[in-house]
Amino acid sequence: MMHAVVSITATAPRTPWDENGILQMGRIILGERVATMSLSGYFPGTSFLLAPIWLITQDPATVYRASNIVLNIVALSAIIPLALIARRIGLTTAKAVTIAALTMMLPSRVGLADYVLSEQLLSTLIIWATLAAFAVWKNPTVLNGVLFSLAAVGAYFAHARALVFVAVAGIWLVLFIRRRWQVSAVSLVVLVVGALAVQTVSRAINAQLVPGGFRQDAGFISKLTSAPPGDLLRIAFNQTWVQLVGTSGLIAIGAVVVIVWVVRDLRSWQVGPAGFVAGGAVGAFIISVIAWGGSKFLHTEPLRFDVWVYSRYLDPFIVVVVLLALAAIVRGVSLAVIGVAAAASVAVILPVLFWVAPSVPTWGLTDGPANSAAILQWQWSWPTEPFAWPLIPSLTNPNRFWLLASIWVILALGIVALLRRRPQAFAVVWLAASLVMANGANPDQFRDYPDDLTAALESVEQDGEKLPVDFYFSRCDSTLAIHQARNWVGFWFAPRQVDVVRGEEPFAADLVVACGDFAGDRAEGALPVQGEPDYNSFRIWVLPGDLQDDLLERGMLDETPAG
Repeated sequence: MMHAVVSITATAPRTPWDENGILQMGRIILGERVATMSLSGYFPGTSFLLAPIWLITQDPATVYRASNIVLNIVALSAIIPLALIARRIGLTTAKAVTIAALTMMLPSRVGLADYVLSEQLLSTLIIWATLAAFAVWKNPTVLNGVLFSLAAVGAYFAHARALVFVAVAGIWLVLFIRRRWQVSAVSLVVLVVGALAVQTVSRAINAQLVPGGFRQDAGFISKLTSAPPGDLLRIAFNQTWVQLVGTSGLIAIGAVVVIVWVVRDLRSWQVGPAGFVAGGAVGAFIISVIAWGGSKFLHTEPLRFDVWVYSRYLDPFIVVVVLLALAAIVRGVSLAVIGVAAAASVAVILPVLFWVAPSVPTWGLTDGPANSAAILQWQWSWPTEPFAWPLIPSLTNPNRFWLLASIWVILALGIVALLRRRPQAFAVVWLAASLVMANGANPDQFRDYPDDLTAALESVEQDGEKLPVDFYFSRCDSTLAIHQARNWVGFWFAPRQVDVVRGEEPFAADLVVACGDFAGDRAEGALPVQGEPDYNSFRIWVLPGDLQDDLLERGMLDETPAG
């Protein structure tokens, strides 16, 4: 239900990078030529899933809405493998389905319902891969091993960030040799060949969309080697704290359960499914800490809040850990486990409150709610105005968010302790709390699509024709608006042919999306179509020729454009 509520506002992309890039790759997969974009590239698993929608309709708004519906169905379908995992660890079907549904009500799961992103497919495939790990562990056949490898490769195809997941899967399969070497050998071959195939296909598709090709992985080593240790440690604390808040403390209980399980397996010289779950979560955590601990955006203007509380990199990899926590609770988790989880939570909360939070720009930019979806339910408490640093959070100062959210984690663990022997009461209480949290995580966000440019373009087209358009930005100031306009025009003007023109390259179309004084800077005699600009100063310009003469006669051009 909450996924449907949140998705109501998904009428157009929220971000012209991730979303538009995924959708444009769908057109490339179908053999279309699309305008190059200003981004670092994405792996195309989600694009393959959504590409058939372009065969049904070429209207970008309809394509987006349909894509959002498809991905929300994919996201919610994760309840099936989650419930099957819960069944494998001894829960009844009713309890398994209940905790699977509760898991999918995490703010980090619900908040993404307002987007078309790879994370929905990524999360679902990670969960299927985990279920496959349980299956091959219980019944070590070649078929089960191959299915495990294919699911892990599928997650990688959905998002390049899952490379660490593939690496963990590979290590786990190597350790599996002790259990059944034939299964291990075949599964490893499938995993390696599949991963190499994913890279080949992904880079080939990105080469048609991104100048210079896929480069999302660039700079990772330099971040690791150049990041100040203090920043890495702060981000490590914050990443952990964000997951504590985003899961209402469940991640702490799940971590204790997984660690105990792994230790028990190690005593018999085995690394079972729990080890795989732990490896995936820890691997993703390390990647996220390095990515943001070494980010230039930690200390640059304009100040960003999201880089300090970025949950998106880790969210898909901890879903099963939360499920295991809920499974332990409905089975009557011991006070000792809750106590250890609470102590570990406090050990994270205290340094965050007194060392990290005082110097974080809590009022800063979030650059999209999806980045910090795990804590969106607390956005009502975020300050909107800057305050003097450092400021230790208190209940009465502008930095109170950190303290309020931390108190909730402890209270939530207290609720678990009180209801640990009453699974039905716990399910009802946790469902109520989850509904409140999920509702608070609803981004309900503005869509910055190029409505003025679209209106101007459509005003010069007659009888349903779709005129080709060139996009020119070489003489524009290097601002965010350039990248926004470029990424929007190629997608939102579909099915029109849009080409990016650089420098002194000739224009192929009569219509050009350009900024500033395009006529004075680059195309003498060009005139803009009447209408308001988008993204600072981008307008539809008409080059000299028959079309311009016709539009002048119809009084649709601005003959005295402002420079």
